[in-house]
Amino acid sequence: MDSIIKIRAAQAAFDTSGNTNNVDFYVPENSGVVNLAESHINISIRINQDSADAIPNKIAALTTSDSGVYDSHLRLQDKADGSRNSLVSQETGCWVRHAEMICKKGKVESLRDNDILRVNRSVYLKDLEEQRTSIQGYTSAVDGCGDSVTAKSMNEIVKIGQVPSRKRDVDIKIPLKSIYNIADAKDGQGNSINWDTSSGAYGRTQMHLQLNLDKMVAQEGFFNNNTRARFQKLVGASAVAYETMDDQTYDAAGSNVAGEMRFVITSAVYDAIEQSPFYNGMKLHVIAAGGSGPAINPVNAIISSIEHLADKKLKLNFGNDLVTGGTTGQTHTGIRVVGISPDASSVTVNSLELVAKVVEEDAPAEEIEYTTFVTENDTFPVAQTRVARNYLIESNCRNVFMAFSEVIYSADVLSDYRITIDNKDVTNRAVQLHSPLHKDLIGQTFKNEGKIVKSMREKLQTDAAAATDQGTRVFLVAVPVPLLDRPQRLGVELNYSGAHSGSFTLFKEIVKLI
Repeated sequence: MDSIIKIRAAQAAFDTSGNTNNVDFYVPENSGVVNLAESHINISIRINQDSADAIPNKIAALTTSDSGVYDSHLRLQDKADGSRNSLVSQETGCWVRHAEMICKKGKVESLRDNDILRVNRSVYLKDLEEQRTSIQGYTSAVDGCGDSVTAKSMNEIVKIGQVPSRKRDVDIKIPLKSIYNIADAKDGQGNSINWDTSSGAYGRTQMHLQLNLDKMVAQEGFFNNNTRARFQKLVGASAVAYETMDDQTYDAAGSNVAGEMRFVITSAVYDAIEQSPFYNGMKLHVIAAGGSGPAINPVNAIISSIEHLADKKLKLNFGNDLVTGGTTGQTHTGIRVVGISPDASSVTVNSLELVAKVVEEDAPAEEIEYTTFVTENDTFPVAQTRVARNYLIESNCRNVFMAFSEVIYSADVLSDYRITIDNKDVTNRAVQLHSPLHKDLIGQTFKNEGKIVKSMREKLQTDAAAATDQGTRVFLVAVPVPLLDRPQRLGVELNYSGAHSGSFTLFKEIVKLI
């Protein structure tokens, strides 16, 4: 019978400081036969976002903290200036920078810059729908100002009823095949080749990783922000903005009782609750431009419950009185709301563990043929717009990928390129980036390793994309290589159309046997 074993990291504690990025897992000898393809690294995290802005006049029965709950997201910090933080890759291998795997027979794989390789390959191996969603715990691309404002929050967000939203721990799953190529090795029938930990096979196995925990950045949701322009977006096809609320009048026994102001009603209608940015625990500024009641300019409030009314408007009930001292007949007009940004954000790393699937297999493979990547980095002056280089391709190489990244995302302004192998041109002309010839080379290269290309958009979505946003250019240069048992010479000529990082990385895919 198949089973799951969980192996804690050898290290005791982790954080996002950059000082605890190294982690080791040890699979004991005689642990059974492990299906590497269905095993993963699990990172448990919690996003902490708080606001110190005080909530006045709290209702005793609905006492809540001043902070509220945020629609928190996890971002990968590609550049220190944050200019590419919003890009979303659903390849969770982005959290592993370098990786090694060692068994009793020696080093199985040693991969540098795994994050660059996996993220930029995912542009081609995942289609648009896969880019927009994730089942592995990383954030998703969303339409933040169109018909849908749903997203994959790190917290439990409740948009209807009285159940409170809450902060929670989240598991980020990194499949081993997003780190090690041997985890994706298959036999002649296309079945996964399993890893035998018996003393007569591979024995005790060590997995050493250098993670990108220091690149984990907390980000508030699209509407958890005091940028009014976001709330001024129109709801669906209506002419009413998210921020606009109906006028309110105090009465003696009705809804907003004299002396209180405990709810607002949206002017916009919502055919489905998924269209709404509002949720229980959301912290808002509420503002009223006119009327005869006490001033509301602005007042902090936290939503305690939400009702979807018969006319499809939303009633936002608050856990505090917006004002005190109002009298029957007084009104508030020009009511609008806007989010409150957190004033403190951090990511807590709770734990790391290897989740390994152990399978029943009477005769595990005695040897495994697989591929791994040999990484080579090169640099040149950033003022240089034409680069010509030669590199050695190791024996038994079948593919070469090139990434042009300052940190992780391959997004330099490459114009065109030429490739030669052993002084023979791969193409009869310069290859324009994003051209049909460029994409044909991409397709040939992935076909050479048995992968299906699902997208040639060469773009990544952002985590707050407008409906019209087509994404940001991210690409690889790729070339299939004749599989020979001798080294070959790779010639590369690059032409840039503007400022660039002054570096690129070669990933040479080598066939190996263990």
